[in-house]
Amino acid sequence: MAWISIHYNVLVRQQFGALLLRSITDLTTCLIHNVEQALNQGMTASLLTLDVKGAFDSVLPGRLIHRLRKQGWPINLVLWIASFATGRSVQIRLDGEISPSTDIACGLPQGSLVSSILFMLYIAPLFRLGNPRNSQPGNLNISYY
Repeated sequence: MAWISIHYNVLVRQQFGALLLRSITDLTTCLIHNVEQALNQGMTASLLTLDVKGAFDSVLPGRLIHRLRKQGWPINLVLWIASFATGRSVQIRLDGEISPSTDIACGLPQGSLVSSILFMLYIAPLFRLGNPRNSQPGNLNISYY
């Protein structure tokens, strides 16, 4: 999913987390290049960073599914992800005592390999706000993989 997301421009080039061939070193290099380029042109450089607290916990399954469908992912994959992201529950174990099971209405499992890319796809529209060059994601047109 990560490779397809990059190849078909579902994710913009400014997204780095949990993606193949996009390391923190690459991100830092890009940042330094952009700042130096702005300063050399007599411009002011500014930076906005975001740290989404409880990122995986905040994912709404319905909105995730809607975004995946809008991005053009195959329906069989979207249905699998819907199953993955819904119908979950949690129990707490403390000092040998186990709480009753409680249903979870939102969020993605921590530690799952697929949760990282799903979160990136979930927030992808944020990267296209206010920038006409990035306003339209690529159409996947994938029927099978």
